[in-house]
Amino acid sequence: MRRRDPRTARAWPAALLALALLLGAPARCAAQVLLQPDPQLAALPQAPRLDSGHAYTLPELVDLAESHNPDTRIAWDAARQAQARAGVARRAYLPRLGALFLGGAQDNTTRLPVAGTSIGTRNTGSGVVSALTLQWLVFDFGERAAVARAAGADAAAADVAVTAADQQLIFDVCATAYAHAAASARLDNVRRTLAASESIAAAARARLARGVGNTVDAALAAADVAQARYALVRADAAVRKTRLELLGAIGISPLSQLRVAPIAARPLPADVALPLRPLLRQALARRTDLRVADDARRAARARLRAARAAYRPKIFAAAQVAVGEGGGDLALLPPAGPTPPALGILGRGWGGAVELGVAVPLFDGGMRAAAQSQARADVDRADAAFTRVRDDAVRQIVVADTDLHTSLAAAAAADAERSASRVAWNAAAAAYARGVGTLQAVDSARIRLLAARDAASDAYFAARTAALRMALAAGRLGAAP
Repeated sequence: MRRRDPRTARAWPAALLALALLLGAPARCAAQVLLQPDPQLAALPQAPRLDSGHAYTLPELVDLAESHNPDTRIAWDAARQAQARAGVARRAYLPRLGALFLGGAQDNTTRLPVAGTSIGTRNTGSGVVSALTLQWLVFDFGERAAVARAAGADAAAADVAVTAADQQLIFDVCATAYAHAAASARLDNVRRTLAASESIAAAARARLARGVGNTVDAALAAADVAQARYALVRADAAVRKTRLELLGAIGISPLSQLRVAPIAARPLPADVALPLRPLLRQALARRTDLRVADDARRAARARLRAARAAYRPKIFAAAQVAVGEGGGDLALLPPAGPTPPALGILGRGWGGAVELGVAVPLFDGGMRAAAQSQARADVDRADAAFTRVRDDAVRQIVVADTDLHTSLAAAAAADAERSASRVAWNAAAAAYARGVGTLQAVDSARIRLLAARDAASDAYFAARTAALRMALAAGRLGAAP
């Protein structure tokens, strides 16, 4: 029986494999879901050199990402390739110079019937040729110009794509840093809540010792402490998760020891006055995706012009100089135009030729018609893609503008709720410490204060993220805020 390659064998689902092993399936079944280890793939990604004693600020994180994230290198490489293709298209205007070194021999035997008999003749010859050829396409009715324009539009689109990759990278790093900061704020809120719960638990035990409390209140206060410690574990896990996401957005190894500086708190405006229609016009003029789509339209139209120019004649010029030695007729020179010249060599000598001709395409089996049809379809598709990108850009800008106004209003409301909840908590905790309040009131104020703090920090960083998204949608995100 032929054994299956474990690299191509279909893997068993984990639950099915566990059930099979539990029911006594042979141990070789496990080999069908495991690959043989490849030591060459076991190398861990190298972490960049980081200053372990330095806390990196948001602009420094963006600079680190631009230096190490592979997306930027991929965009740069694509731009360089597009520039190289544009250079190749421009060089089609230049003449082509070639050299040829060739040797050959020939042996021909011919028998001719003469007066009832046959006479045999034999011709032999050999020779060596050194030739220099020059070919130049003088005029092609704009085909090369159209190809060059298409390649130039592709190169321009690739350059804009580099800017788009940089803007998207800045957004990803900053948005992930804001999420990490929000998770860190939640962790701080839980720590403060834990300290408050421990103080209330101490007050409950003190009241029980003085005989003014009860066991239920002391037990509930202890349960609140345990609950806060559990919330602390979850909040710390969220911070670790967002830190790994931040490292992934930067593009460095998750094993990197990177210290992140706290993001400085900035007061948020109550609202922003952004007239929508002028904003849309300015944003559409700066959008990278719209610029790329427009360059794609220009490239498609240029390729259509090149396909149409393929139907027209081409005027060419050619020249060659050859030096040879031998005896016989040798057709050894490469073609300089549509027909190859022949060179006859008898003894030692040299020869040259200059040609000017016109090549007229007559029939090619429908290849040019198919190419023109494809180019026309590419133009239609590029126009439709431009319309779709423009409509999506308008939609994104309107949505980002709405989210920005909403998030600023939510941040202001959450901040007011946090202030009111802090006052209620301070009053309830002080009353309970004096023996006149109830644990239920304290517990309710504690829960409300934690929720208000979390909501305020989340709303604050959501507003900053909304402003970041608005800058990206408007094409104005050129650096870390």
